[in-house]
Amino acid sequence: MTTETQVAEAKAPPALPKTAGRIIELRASNVKRVKAVAIRPGDGPVVLGGANGAGKSSVLDSIWYALGGKKGIPEDVVRHGADTATIELDLGGLLVKRTITRKGGGTLTVTSSDGTKYTSPQTIIDQLVGHLAFDPLAFARMSPKEQAQTLCDITGLDFGPLDAQRETLCQERLNTGREAKNLRGLVKSLPYHEDAPSDEVSVADLLEQRKRAEARATDRRRMLGRVDAYREALTAADKEIVHARLQIEQWQKYIAQYEAEMVRINKNIADLLAQVKTNEDAGHEDVAEIDAKIAGSEAINQQVRENVALAKATVRLMDSETRGKDLNLQIQAVEESKREMLANAQLPIAGLRWDSTHVDYKGSLLCNAAQSEQLRISTAVGLHQRGTAAPLCIREGCLLDEEHLAMVLRMIDEGGAQAWIERVGTGAECTVIIEDGMVVEEDEAEKEQGDG
Repeated sequence: MTTETQVAEAKAPPALPKTAGRIIELRASNVKRVKAVAIRPGDGPVVLGGANGAGKSSVLDSIWYALGGKKGIPEDVVRHGADTATIELDLGGLLVKRTITRKGGGTLTVTSSDGTKYTSPQTIIDQLVGHLAFDPLAFARMSPKEQAQTLCDITGLDFGPLDAQRETLCQERLNTGREAKNLRGLVKSLPYHEDAPSDEVSVADLLEQRKRAEARATDRRRMLGRVDAYREALTAADKEIVHARLQIEQWQKYIAQYEAEMVRINKNIADLLAQVKTNEDAGHEDVAEIDAKIAGSEAINQQVRENVALAKATVRLMDSETRGKDLNLQIQAVEESKREMLANAQLPIAGLRWDSTHVDYKGSLLCNAAQSEQLRISTAVGLHQRGTAAPLCIREGCLLDEEHLAMVLRMIDEGGAQAWIERVGTGAECTVIIEDGMVVEEDEAEKEQGDG
């Protein structure tokens, strides 16, 4: 008899017999199209046969609902006309029982072989089942992105950060390549002027130079004007001398004064001429010549600017190409990290590689592989992710021909798993016949086959 202490202390499942991991018996009632079924599998696969709508898929759904947790149970599971659906699974060491009400409620109990009920039944199931592999062939029907996510889940490899890093690097490399392409075009289109100076001509300096030249020209004209004035004064003085000599006696005293004045004037003339000479020796620049230089400076400066632009574009091109090479090395490092992760991971089958968007097998896209390869890999994935007590349930088994079905069943048997397969028909390969939501007894099945 189970005591309250036994229930409280039940934290982990007991050691299970060798049969653990296989469904010893399935009992289900009122689950979708199932009225009531009781199936005790043998050593081989359970092949559910019957017509479309007979309830085969509902049998497989029952296994999923019993083991997969409440979140995996959709609405409207209870068969129309009933109030509660019941599923019981004997896993050889544990008995799992789940009830589902029409309103979405229900119960779950897990009982050990000695009668102990566990206080956290779903936790016990999850420990045994792990990643429930309901349909190994479902992997082959997934999109490439879903396949990649499944492989990440079952191997524990998260390529998300590496894929994001690679995507960033590839985008940067793409942008860098575009920039380099544009820069090559820019470098090719920019002219180069070999005779142009390295620096632009300063128009401001030329204008200042012109201003100084104008000032010197003004001073020169002013000084020459004064020379002319002095020469006129000298002429006037000479006339006065002539006049004074006519009046020597009267103007003798004036002669000496005017002679002295002449000496002074001559000296001033000499000084001014010397200054003019000095001014000319300092470099006389024609204003017109400077104006010509100013007018031509823009063309020279344009050449200088174009040479500078070419030099800058060339440097940017070199930087861009260098950055592109660095990005290639970083992308290679990301790929190497992924290769190391895959090399150290427990893969379902050798030769698989994937990122966030697709799966490769032996260097080619998995979606392009032959159907037999896809089925083999899909089955291997299902075997890899199953827990101790997770069956492999194959829907739409009728879509597999005899060769592919035999291959899948062989892999499941070699993997130590139990296969539950749904096929349309009642042929000899069917181990259980479902009709109108119930199991057809052997004598009835044989009679139907005989009639057929």
